[in-house]
Amino acid sequence: MLVNNIFSSIQGESTYSGFPTTFIRLTGCNLRCSYCDTEYAYKKGEELSIDEVITKVIDLNNDYVCLTGGEPLFQSNIQTLINKLFKEGYEVSIETNGAVDLEGFELDNIKVVMDFKLPSSGEFDNNSEVIYENLQRISKKDDLKFVIGDKEDFLFAKNVIIDKELQKKVNIIFSPIFKRLEPNLLVKWLLESPELNKCRLQLQLHKIIWDEEMKGV
Repeated sequence: MLVNNIFSSIQGESTYSGFPTTFIRLTGCNLRCSYCDTEYAYKKGEELSIDEVITKVIDLNNDYVCLTGGEPLFQSNIQTLINKLFKEGYEVSIETNGAVDLEGFELDNIKVVMDFKLPSSGEFDNNSEVIYENLQRISKKDDLKFVIGDKEDFLFAKNVIIDKELQKKVNIIFSPIFKRLEPNLLVKWLLESPELNKCRLQLQLHKIIWDEEMKGV
C-alpha cells in the first residue's frame, strides 16, 4: 500500500468534524481538480504493509480513522485495510472524489464522504456518469459534499439535490473553496434557498486553525 502520510489531527470536514482523528493519506489520484490542496499526494509515498499501517494507527490512539488521499479507493488493497480497521473497532470514514465506482466495495460499516465534482473543479464532464451512479450507492450514514467556487457551482448543486431528492438520502455539506469564495456569500445563497433547509455549511476547520500550507494537520 502506497502511503503518503499517517498523522493525528482534528477532523476538519464531514459530520465527524472536530473529532481527534488519525488520518491515513494514501498516494495517487485519478483526478486533477482545480482547487486540489493535496497535489503532493499524487505521487509521493512509502510502501507499507497493511499490518504496518494498523500498527501506526494503534500508536496514534484515536477512535476515529479517516482514509484520504489522493483517492484512497484507487488502492487495490483498500478493502482489506477497511475490514481490518473495522475489526479493530475504529470509527472509519473514507473521503472519495466520486469518480471511482463504489460498486464492488463493502462500505456498509464506514462513513463515505463523497465529493460531488462541480463545474469549477474541471473534472465533472469526464466523470459525470460514474458520479451520478455513485449517488445511488450512498445512504443516510454518509456525507455528500459540494465544494463551491462560484454561483454556477451553487446552482448546479442545488438542481442536483432537488432533482435527485438527495436531502432524504444523505447528509449534504456545502463548502466554499478556500480563498476563492467568501463564506458569507455562500451563506447568503443558502439562506435564499429554503428548499435546501436540510443542507449544512462547513468550513475547512484545519485551515482556520493552522496555516493553509501546513501538511500533516
